[in-house]
Amino acid sequence: MRLSAIILISASFVLGFSGRFHFIPIIELRWHTEGVHPRYIPSYGTIPDKELVMVFIGSSTCGYSNDRSLPGLIEEAKLKLQRKADDQGWAFSVIGVSVDWITADGITHLNKFGYFDEVMTGQKWHGTGASIYSTNIQGVNATPQILVLARNSKQSSEIGNKSAKIEIPIYQVAGLKQIHDWLNRGLPLPQDIWSSIVNTNS
Repeated sequence: MRLSAIILISASFVLGFSGRFHFIPIIELRWHTEGVHPRYIPSYGTIPDKELVMVFIGSSTCGYSNDRSLPGLIEEAKLKLQRKADDQGWAFSVIGVSVDWITADGITHLNKFGYFDEVMTGQKWHGTGASIYSTNIQGVNATPQILVLARNSKQSSEIGNKSAKIEIPIYQVAGLKQIHDWLNRGLPLPQDIWSSIVNTNS
């Protein structure tokens, strides 16, 4: 079958160039290509003065944190919040926290959600990351969750050249459906956050 096709195509070219036959077949070669989706890439730059921070809190033992739709939602949230920060001339970073006893389980879980600037896991809700950010959670501790913080570096003469990071909680959303709904609404944030963080330096 292949030999016949090759002979037919070759004969068509010969006849076409000789002027006896005016049909020259057009051959198209196509490869199936999957869509390329943008991904958040950490900047790995210097520590900025003003920074918008997204904290994702998940758990390898939480059914909702393992929902197949969640990695796409978290990636979308990263990129959209990064654009909001860029529009204001702010830096942006993402912290991943997995509420797990075993660190290897937490790291494996966070790897499902793309790149982070920082990751923390271990000791369940008693771990460093969970302890720091659970203070911003209203009601019971829950996963999956997104916290949005504003950071500002403040110089202090008492500590020399070192800068102290001031973190202001901006927004919190917990639950798979709630995260999905927040994304559908365009990730609204309080309108005054861009000026309120600057005023902390005064």
